[in-house]
Amino acid sequence: MKNLNEEINQITETIDFLQQQNYHKTASQIIALLEAVSNLKISSPKEISRNIQSIFNVFKNEFARSMAFGQTYRRRCFEEVQIITLQSFLMQKKRNSGFPQEYSTFIDKMNENDLKIHSATQLMSKMLKDHNRSSSESQVVFDLACHTYLISIEGIFPELVKLLYALMSLSIGKVLEASDLDSKSVWAIYRKCEEKFGIKPVFLEKWYEKNAIRNAIAHAQAQYDPVLDMAHFFAIDSVTDQVFDKSMSFAQFFTIWMELADAEDSFRYAIRLTNVFMNLIVEYTRRSTRSS
Repeated sequence: MKNLNEEINQITETIDFLQQQNYHKTASQIIALLEAVSNLKISSPKEISRNIQSIFNVFKNEFARSMAFGQTYRRRCFEEVQIITLQSFLMQKKRNSGFPQEYSTFIDKMNENDLKIHSATQLMSKMLKDHNRSSSESQVVFDLACHTYLISIEGIFPELVKLLYALMSLSIGKVLEASDLDSKSVWAIYRKCEEKFGIKPVFLEKWYEKNAIRNAIAHAQAQYDPVLDMAHFFAIDSVTDQVFDKSMSFAQFFTIWMELADAEDSFRYAIRLTNVFMNLIVEYTRRSTRSS
């Protein structure tokens, strides 16, 4: 039976989800903090904040180690995204406002395109576990990787970038209109991050290369030799005429592909954990008020 307390329900759902995804240490720490809040063993919201930062760090390490490769990028990307997410929510709380509902359109588009590649990514993951696959099977894996990469970089990643830029702006008290962001390209937001915040975000690292690979795949200029396990990508930038001509192993290509997925996952987990924090503050306030 569900608890009548919606905040507790949401926290419990996140705990269940984290356990299903094998983030057991993070789930255990949230359980312990929830129990402390419920039993009034927390002295102030600041103590909750300190504990939630510890939970963020525990998750960051679990998330980074979830795969053998790309650990440094996953750790750095999540750390950046969770700071952006948490700061934007805290600023909205300070203004007595919630998450701008119009930004949900970016999440909806991400989810919609996620569904499009779900079956392909499941099949690819299954085939990748077979280290004795034939050359023809390796070619299928590469084709699946290209297909999912294209949808991810065209339909998921741009929406994520718009959303994270909107949250960065929220963290300094500026609410951007979703309609204004909708027409902005990833390159435009990359430049805005440099101009307004003085940073080159981790989630936009190697964007030139990632975009060039997208162009090569979209124009059928991505080749793969399953015997050598080498891919080759060729693209010419339609604006600058800059040529991208690069060979790499499938593992190198897949690592680049995974960085797109890792950035998306960083946000999805960051927003879940941030919601845990906000709900714990609500629960602490409710119980403190009752006991006084």
